[in-house]
Amino acid sequence: MITFMTMMVTNFAKYGTPTPEKLSGEWLPYPQNLAITLEPQYVAPLTPDRAQFWRSLYYKYGAEIERENDDSDSDS
Repeated sequence: MITFMTMMVTNFAKYGTPTPEKLSGEWLPYPQNLAITLEPQYVAPLTPDRAQFWRSLYYKYGAEIERENDDSDSDS
């Protein structure tokens, strides 16, 4: 696991993507969700609640990301 995570972080810093070699898998953008385990695999997309949790952390700590007008969280 340490080797895998080190490789992904290093690749991201060097190439701008954690998986530059398509043969070893491709890092897919949101809404894909990669479960990073001993055998990484894509799993179901984040639920709206979990996605909102991560967005709130970005907003709280000042990350400059676009705020989405997400009406799916409203009860109307």
